Amino acid sequence: MTDRDTQDILHEFDDLEPLEIDPIEEGDEPIVADLEPIAEDLEPLEDLPLPERVPAIEVERDTESEEFSEPSAVLEELEAGDGLTTDEMDALVEPAAEPAPAAPAAPVEPVEPATPAAAAPAVAAPVAAAASPGVNPEGPVVKPGGIKSSSAGGSRRERMEKEREARKARPKKHSWERWAGPGEKPKRDMEKAPLLLRKAAWWLIIGCLFPWGGVGAAWMWVVVEKLLIAAGLYTWHQAHLYRDGAKSAGFVQKLGAKSFKPLFAVVIVLILVGFAPIVSWGDHTAFAEKGFLILAGLTFTHIYDYEHGGRFNPMFPLMFLAPGLGGLFALVKIFGESESIAIQEILAGLGAALVAVAGWMAAYTMYVALKEAKAHGDRKKAEALEARKAARAARTKS
Repeated sequence: MTDRDTQDILHEFDDLEPLEIDPIEEGDEPIVADLEPIAEDLEPLEDLPLPERVPAIEVERDTESEEFSEPSAVLEELEAGDGLTTDEMDALVEPAAEPAPAAPAAPVEPVEPATPAAAAPAVAAPVAAAASPGVNPEGPVVKPGGIKSSSAGGSRRERMEKEREARKARPKKHSWERWAGPGEKPKRDMEKAPLLLRKAAWWLIIGCLFPWGGVGAAWMWVVVEKLLIAAGLYTWHQAHLYRDGAKSAGFVQKLGAKSFKPLFAVVIVLILVGFAPIVSWGDHTAFAEKGFLILAGLTFTHIYDYEHGGRFNPMFPLMFLAPGLGGLFALVKIFGESESIAIQEILAGLGAALVAVAGWMAAYTMYVALKEAKAHGDRKKAEALEARKAARAARTKS
């Protein structure tokens, strides 16, 4: 109903005239006197009998079957007690007792992990759960779109703790443990790309020993710093040989007899002292020469690790692009700006040429590696195709 309908109903009887009632005047006393006999015939309200009270019947509820049943014992007494009073009938029907408050739940103590001896009684738990009606021994059923619950695997925290314990119990792989087998650690068949990269590293090591960045006043002292770096790289490579059971230097065997940490300390000290600009401060080309020498030595040892079961890191040939460009710029500077060619310029030019060739050889190594990877993928695809054809032919014959 709208507001407009409400207003129409309220104003529906506005056109009716009010009813005029004359007040009782002095001449109307006989009318009042005529009503008095009618009032005398009416019986007083106190003399009338009170109505009988109907007894209330309590209904018990059967919570198991969800049906209602009447108290039969109370009904039989009510039917037999025709002469009982109302109070006696009320006494037969007692109000239902209120349920007692539930006892508070006992605190659950954490369950300690069962030992192998105490785990046997727990085996019967799934069987008992399967025998009881309405219990799913495999845990709650997962509905589509619901939350997955794994009652068998425990909570997420318990699973994480089990995984952590399993990782702790797993034997650790130490890459710096000595080879326990007889002889040297076995080698793998080398591809063409790692072989080319090892040659490039050799050429870069030789080229970096020359003053290929330019001949300065203290270029001989720079060569001494490079020799310190070369000694550190040699010790690093010899440590790898000693680890893999190959023939190594005697001082490496003495230093690494109990632990490899003394060898690591010697390597770090030699490389840092050689790389520090003790006499070549301000000579930026000396930093590049010593940095490329370190790159070449680490690359050579990396190829040795790959040959003895390690993984190949493609970042090493990628970093050789810097020596390739640096060698070309050095060649232009040495022979383009020098007025006369002396022995120093010849040594610098030879070193710059070796550095440039080593850098571009490593760049070519990346191309060879990609080509070999593609050929290896095609070969595996062809082998898988032949295997499917052979399996199809075998099914056809059977």
